[in-house]
Amino acid sequence: MPRGRPSLVPGVVAQLVAQIESGAFPAGAALPGEAEFAAQIGVSRPTLRRALAVLDERGLVERHPGKGTFVRDPQQSRGLQRDRGGVRLIGIDTQIVSDSDDYYRLFLDGILAGLGDLPHRIVMLEGAQILAEDLDGIDALAVMGLSLEAEPVLARLAHGGLPVVLFNRQPNDAALGYVAVDYRVEAEQGTQALIAAGHRRLCYVGKGRSVKGARLAGYRAACAVQGIEPMVLDNSGNMPAFAAALRAAITDSQTEALFAEDMSTAARICTALSAGGPQIGRDIEMLCFDRCGRTATEFAVPISEIRMPQQAMGARAGGWLREVFLHPAAPTPPPRELFAAELLFRSTRTFARLGDTS
Repeated sequence: MPRGRPSLVPGVVAQLVAQIESGAFPAGAALPGEAEFAAQIGVSRPTLRRALAVLDERGLVERHPGKGTFVRDPQQSRGLQRDRGGVRLIGIDTQIVSDSDDYYRLFLDGILAGLGDLPHRIVMLEGAQILAEDLDGIDALAVMGLSLEAEPVLARLAHGGLPVVLFNRQPNDAALGYVAVDYRVEAEQGTQALIAAGHRRLCYVGKGRSVKGARLAGYRAACAVQGIEPMVLDNSGNMPAFAAALRAAITDSQTEALFAEDMSTAARICTALSAGGPQIGRDIEMLCFDRCGRTATEFAVPISEIRMPQQAMGARAGGWLREVFLHPAAPTPPPRELFAAELLFRSTRTFARLGDTS
């Protein structure tokens, strides 16, 4: 398939499945000849051929060279799907399982739980492959790594019949499902908690770019309400330069609490301070917008967290995909849901003022 052209196969597959489920093509019926059928649907013969191959793989039709393609009996189809697994291919961008921490793994665990006993196989896809719409045979997409700049491509796939759900992205197109946390709201509430604990000299550490810009916006909003100057430190650059800038921000500006943009930023902060100087928990508090259990254990420091319910979010997405696969003739609308994060305090020194010393 030429790169950059949308694949029409998922839409053709969805259309044919709906026709079979509705009885337009009853069990035992022969489908129209390839040339005639392709013209009726308005696609090329190779596209139709690939779509029929997907239906054959699912056990919905059987092809006999020289005779044609025939609709299987529903009972026979279900039996064949049990024998062959009736496997659904779930395309997931590789970032979800390539990260070394728990963030993406918990999403994937949730998806698998939501799919339940539905036969499936996870297929790793590169972002470029998704953008090129090179997705023949893929039954659904779960997208984490691509930015919202990919929305036009993903929307085109969804309107073509391919179920698509995004994680922590909130696309505008109603055909795209999403499960997400409101970054701005949760960051604002986390910052408010720091201020309520008595901290007024705060420093946000991160880049504040792309979707994570909403976290920085939430931090700034909370500071503005209290009349606090929102200090921001970019965490890019080499480690010696970053460590020097961080120590200066803490000592020269008498910073009392750090807001780490994500888990990688929290790890970078801990590394920068591990060589000496101010210590997290003793001299300064840190709140991270992510799960930081491994980092906290590795550096033996208390890190408070804005913890997202990744597993529950993944389960919602997987449950929706399951419904779509089990009831293709009456597809369930995609989820477009926000989940609340949990604020977990790990410090026994300052956050005790909030009544939580866990």
